[in-house]
Amino acid sequence: MLLLSVFLVLTYLLCSVPFGLLIGKLWAGIDVREHGSRNIGATNVWRVIGPVPGIIALLCDAGKALVPVLMAKKFLVVPFLPAGWGVVFVCIIAVLGHTYSVFLNFKGGKGVATNLGIFLALDYRIALIGFVIFAAIVWGTRYISLGSITGMGCSPLLVIVFYRAKPECYAYLFLTVLSALLVIYSHRANIKRLFAGTESKFGKKASSV
Repeated sequence: MLLLSVFLVLTYLLCSVPFGLLIGKLWAGIDVREHGSRNIGATNVWRVIGPVPGIIALLCDAGKALVPVLMAKKFLVVPFLPAGWGVVFVCIIAVLGHTYSVFLNFKGGKGVATNLGIFLALDYRIALIGFVIFAAIVWGTRYISLGSITGMGCSPLLVIVFYRAKPECYAYLFLTVLSALLVIYSHRANIKRLFAGTESKFGKKASSV
């Protein structure tokens, strides 16, 4: 129980680090929360500052979840929990740390890059297929938000495909459903703009929406 508590606290603190905000200030001397979509995620960093800092923000946000989840898979053993649940709790805290950062008054990003890091650590197949779906949607529509929602929305189905006969199935299914719902919730403003036809397309100049 103590080891699990340590993992959860350290994971939350690490994933609360707002790399997009830090990169914006260090790279361009600006607060990305005051520009573009006003989000600290990699997409807004890319739009406001450029592709290189955007990619760095993506790697940092994915990496800060990848590391603790990999360590949890290797070292975290919780005898009183069924298979997979200890690691899943670490994954959930990673997403909550990014989305509700203690360093930003419990506000944060939308959790897409963080989820990418989580699924790279859990099962690269889920991460790869989800990314391909995301890329295909963005390529066809140029809507990052739609690609993010669709890619995450497919993750529970992928868990069923790959883990339906394994003991971790229920834990991973719970994680993917919860993560997909959190991503959809964090994109609620984007969803409204998609229906209204006012959502910004990737590659266009940053706007204040």
